[in-house]
Amino acid sequence: MYGVKPGVTIEDHEIGGFMPGEVEVVVDELVVKYRRMPRDASIDRDSGQIIPDMNGTEVNVEATTRAIFGAPPDTLVKVITMEIPARYNSDMLIPITREMGSFYTWSYGSWQRHENIVLAARSINNQIIWPGGDFSFNKTVGPRTPERGYRPAPVIGGDGIGFGGGVCQVSTTLYNAAQAAELEIIERHQHSTKVPYIKAGKDATVVYGAQDLRLRNNFSYPVIIKSGVYRGKILVTIMGKQ
Repeated sequence: MYGVKPGVTIEDHEIGGFMPGEVEVVVDELVVKYRRMPRDASIDRDSGQIIPDMNGTEVNVEATTRAIFGAPPDTLVKVITMEIPARYNSDMLIPITREMGSFYTWSYGSWQRHENIVLAARSINNQIIWPGGDFSFNKTVGPRTPERGYRPAPVIGGDGIGFGGGVCQVSTTLYNAAQAAELEIIERHQHSTKVPYIKAGKDATVVYGAQDLRLRNNFSYPVIIKSGVYRGKILVTIMGKQ
């Protein structure tokens, strides 16, 4: 008989007598149900602890389909799955202990500006750039909105005040640390006028949705961005492999 034998079930599907096209529909539903994407290793932004990688799960469509059509009558067929390994695992992060490049600038101005700087510095802290991978400042930090805790503070351009004023000092500090670490700079923009916290030509302005600072890890190992504000000093360090 061409089809599934009588009484065969898989999960809660009674599929006895199903033809190949009907079995395909059932298996596709199981694919969606069982699919779990792998998770690469990461680092807790605040504690610095490594969060282990996690394998994913996928239905082995070919093996499950074969088992369905090969099952004798009145059989419960088990879904056959396979593990999908994470691309980047925890072991790759353990040797990342060497300081490749570091840079700092001194914070100044209002408490609102200081809070914006702290928020942005925290957002990029412990971010990993995997080998050959890109880093986007805007994507990582996100929109500078009041709902996300950003305050109005002086900015260059417009009416001189904007939510997130001061964030460009964090991107500037990161840019100079990345240069010291010899990371590839994919995108970088200068302010329209000189800023007081860095020498002329060494700044990196960012505007969410318009101007970004983007880096690429051109090394064979991951690099980790360490960022924070300490007693008025905005410090960014790029860590690499020993």
